[in-house]
Order: sequence, then C-alpha cells, then structure tokens
Amino acid sequence: MRNSGQSGIRANALTMLIGPAFAVVASGAKQSSVSRALRPGLPRRYAVRNDRDTRQSAVRPIALMRNFLIRIAVAVTICALPGTGHAQNAVLQEAIGLFGQATFLKIGAPGMVLVVVRGNDHIVMGYGKVAKDHDAVPDGRSLFRIGSVSKAFTGELLGSMAADGTIRLTVPLADYAPPNARLPEAGGRPITLLDLATHTAGLPRDLPDDKYNGEDWKQTAADRFDYLAGLTLLWPPGTGAAYSNLGFNLLGDALVQAGKHDYEALLRSRIADPLGMADTTAAPNAEQCARLMIGGGLTPAAPCRDTRSTAASGGLYSTGNDMAIWLAHNLSTDKPAAWTTLALTQAVYRQRATLAPIIGLGGMDGMALGWEFVAASGHTPALLDKNGATDGFLAQATIAPGRGVGVFLVVNQLDFTAFGAMAEAARSMIETLAVR
Repeated sequence: MRNSGQSGIRANALTMLIGPAFAVVASGAKQSSVSRALRPGLPRRYAVRNDRDTRQSAVRPIALMRNFLIRIAVAVTICALPGTGHAQNAVLQEAIGLFGQATFLKIGAPGMVLVVVRGNDHIVMGYGKVAKDHDAVPDGRSLFRIGSVSKAFTGELLGSMAADGTIRLTVPLADYAPPNARLPEAGGRPITLLDLATHTAGLPRDLPDDKYNGEDWKQTAADRFDYLAGLTLLWPPGTGAAYSNLGFNLLGDALVQAGKHDYEALLRSRIADPLGMADTTAAPNAEQCARLMIGGGLTPAAPCRDTRSTAASGGLYSTGNDMAIWLAHNLSTDKPAAWTTLALTQAVYRQRATLAPIIGLGGMDGMALGWEFVAASGHTPALLDKNGATDGFLAQATIAPGRGVGVFLVVNQLDFTAFGAMAEAARSMIETLAVR
C-alpha cells in the first residue's frame, strides 16, 4: 500500500504538540525494510507496513526536551482492509496522530498500542517502549495480555456454539458439571450459562485463594466446582449483577465440556483460525513469548506462560494486528456466516433497570455476552465495551455496532486510575469517527 504523505501528517501533529523546532524527529522517518514483510499466516489483504523513526538517534535536541521527545517517539503500523483507498487511511492518520500521542502521555505508561477500525480500514500504532527498561517501540506484532477483554472472546464462543446448536444459552450449568457435583440455587433458580455470561449468577468475584494454590493461572475446573458445593449465592440468578471472574471461568469449563475440546482448541477453531489471528492464544510459544511487552505498575511483570486454565476470564494474549482483525470482524456487516453468532453475542440480555444490586460493572446500561452495553448519549452512539487488567497490563476494547467504528488500547502498566482515561479516549475517538 502506498503511504505517501504519512510523515508529513506526523510532522504536523508533532509541530502542534511540541513546536516546529523538534518536529524533525517525525518528518525524518523512514520505513523499516524488515517490517515491510507480510506477517506469516496473515491474509495478504492485512499486509502490514511499519514506519519507524530510524533517525531519532541522529537528532540532538536540547537537553530540556530530550526525555520528552524520546517518550513520544512513535512507531506506526498502517494496514488497509479490502475496498479501502488512501484517502480513508489519511482520515485515520489525521484523526489519531495528535490524539494518540496525547492519550499516551496522559496515561503515563512506558508503552501503548492503539488500534482503530473504521469501516474497511484500520490503523495500528505503537507508542513509547515495550518495557520500562527497553527502548524498542511496540508495533503491530508486539504481544501483550488483554486481561478481561478475554471475556468478550468467551462470549463470542458461547454465541458461536449457540448459533450452531452445540449449546443453549439458558441451559443450566449443572448440565456440564462433573458427575455428583453439587451446585447452588437461590429462589428456586439454577445458574444458567446466560447468567454466567452476563455476570448475573450471584457468584463472588473470584475463587478464594484458600481454595487452590493461590496462583490464578494454576486453578482448575475441579477447584471451581468443589467451591460451588458449599457456596450460598448472593441472590437468585438473573436478578442482580456482580462482576465475576469465577463465573466466566465456570462458563469456560461448560464450553469445554459441550465442545469436547479445551478452551484453546475452541478459540482456534471458532475464532482465531478462521479470522487469521495467529497470535491470539492462551498458550504462547517461544517465538511469541520473545515478542511479549513487559508489564508493570501495581503488579509485577509475570513470565510468559500457559494460562489456559483461566483463559475464559482473562488469560488471553494478543497483538495489535490481531485485535484489528477481531474488531473489524465484530463490526462486519458483509459476512453472512458471522451474522447469527454476532447477533447472539452482541444482543443485550440483561437491562440495568431490571437488576439490583449492581456491583463492579460501572456505568453499563445492559449486559451482552461478555460485553457491557452503554446506551447512546449526545454525540456518542450506543457502544459495547470491555476492559481488562492483569499482570502489569491494562486493556480497553470499545465498538459501535452499526456505526462501523471500534477502538482497542493496551498499556504495559497496571494503574487503575488509567481506566477512566482509556475508556474516555476510546469513546472520544468513536464519537469523532462514527458514521452518522
């Protein structure tokens, strides 16, 4: 794809931010010959080209500006989807250039990856550093943890299996529990898969540490079902809402039983492989682990490891390139094979007005399968929203179904005060780019 004019746009954005004397950092950018290669396994229409500032080391700004310039050095990855032209890419570049840099600086993390999808076009941008003590700039192939954004993938797996008749949304969890398992009920209502997928099962947030060895990634389905045997639900299922990682892990256990494959295999066969998302996984290999950004903040950096046991609630890894594909898939209107799955996944099953209490779910107006629904307000269209925090990473995914716009951000610093800034940034970008 031709990319004429990109360095000029970036230079203009930097000029607005830091003044003309220092914009030479961006205007001198050259394309990396290595990054021009197609990503292995990625369809040609998703070919990625990375622009990296290879001349930054040659620029010697005054000492007062040095650290500031290093921090906003940006690597840009731009890829065109079918049917798009350069003009559309230019729109995204212009809209995101200064905005992305300002968002990165506001959050204050060592590094950030930003993905924006608009119609048949998307852009992936990397900012800062892959680790606090490593100056490499993240790009579309940098691996990161998406935390509880994994729940939206689990919701889509449930929608996919409901669409082809493998499972029913309203089937009791007991139907997929181990033999002789005892599951709690309240008000004469059993826990259903729909209750689990909408955080309305009356379950606590997490499995208590004393019910397993204290490391989330090592807990098992047996640990979870054993815990349920002595549990009293917070309320009758479907009547209140409380955010529950435990609930989504139990949902993952049920999907594994229904699908007769482990979670990773279900993810690959139903989402990742059909879409060409080679780096979205709960079991990264050595080559993928070598590309992992290093998280930090409130939790220490965790080693790259197999997280299949808790993949359904928050164990997935991905990349900017993969998340661009996934956002585009969730917004697609021209792929009939996906319509039923997406309709089931994105439908609102629980309205806020029908639930009391509501714990840990912020300002949602309803619950879809793994997604939180936010009603339209002012210039902001109706949204589906999901964030995540784990092992030194914060992630935010927001889409506007019917408007063709979606945004994903991830930073390698776990700081809960940044959640609001990331959600605000995603919604502001959607408001700017949404088709009216």
